[in-house]
Amino acid sequence: MNSDRYAATPLACILLLAGILLLTTSCAGPFDSLGSGGLADARERSTVYIDFSEYRGSRDTMPANMFVTGSRDSDGEPIGSGYDPFTGVHLYAGGATSDTFDGLGAYTAGDDRYAFGIRERGAADLRDLRLFYEFTNTTEYTIIGFEVSYAVELWYHGQRDNQIRLKYFPYTTGFGDLADIIATPNPRLPDFLPAYGPDSFLDGRHTENRIAEQQRFLFRELQKTSGAAAGISPLYPGETGYLRWQYSNGEITTGTRRSGLAIASIQITPIFREDTP
Repeated sequence: MNSDRYAATPLACILLLAGILLLTTSCAGPFDSLGSGGLADARERSTVYIDFSEYRGSRDTMPANMFVTGSRDSDGEPIGSGYDPFTGVHLYAGGATSDTFDGLGAYTAGDDRYAFGIRERGAADLRDLRLFYEFTNTTEYTIIGFEVSYAVELWYHGQRDNQIRLKYFPYTTGFGDLADIIATPNPRLPDFLPAYGPDSFLDGRHTENRIAEQQRFLFRELQKTSGAAAGISPLYPGETGYLRWQYSNGEITTGTRRSGLAIASIQITPIFREDTP
């Protein structure tokens, strides 16, 4: 018997190996997106940037997937067809201005840069303002947290300092007993203490009138105000969760005129389960 007919030649080995590689590659199909390249692509595709460049202080110019809740202070009428607290564009041009920087407005210094401005009470008679971003997981990965960044700006220096607080929850209600993820004080808070600050208008773009926030948080680490775990589940593919910014009282709760604060330059990046050990 001639054993050579059963011996593997170098050429045969090469062809066999190439066939195996071709077969495994063609069978990978959609699962090849689960590699590190797919993860990076998913992160890039689902990162949200909100610069409010098209916002003009009206409901129909709000960024996609953003909405507000709140009510009229005098009678409790919720924001909707019966109550509209949007007040258009408020321009800072140095010194006194006819703009009131109240309600929900687009704050600007006239340079095509806008911020989402909030001032409760005032002529708009607004209270309990909440700004939501609805985040839907459109990837094939499980989201277990977020990296967020944004700026809080002071445009109207009232008698009260006020602050902006951020929370996350998978529903539009149920935030009440959750601890803040970020609580941003009035950028000029030291100027308010120990007495009232002056009534004045400011350019919120300036460093002394602006606080830049950046925070990474995991859902499993979020807590209730009692210190207990919030018990928030991961965000699976196709599911939706909500980031909520709340205009709130600060350290000074006397005086009638609240400060005009704005939220600007939001970025939201998901943290996937594969990102952590």
